[in-house]
Amino acid sequence: MCERTTEMTLGSLEPEVQEKDTTTWTRVYARLPQGEYPVTHAHIEALAAVDPKAVYDAAVEAVLSAAARSSGNA
Repeated sequence: MCERTTEMTLGSLEPEVQEKDTTTWTRVYARLPQGEYPVTHAHIEALAAVDPKAVYDAAVEAVLSAAARSSGNA
């Protein structure tokens, strides 16, 4: 995907939804029980700092890699 498409996709969300998405790590995941989610709690600051474009790029790369593996081109 080109960077412009990524920006358009992420930017298509309403500003309120973008803000909620950005703060999910600190609003939702940080409140999970520490005993059940110790890794999340140990890395919450780093997770909250991840750029949404990096998440998008990683997801696209994972899909493309899976498609390549299933087609025998990996």
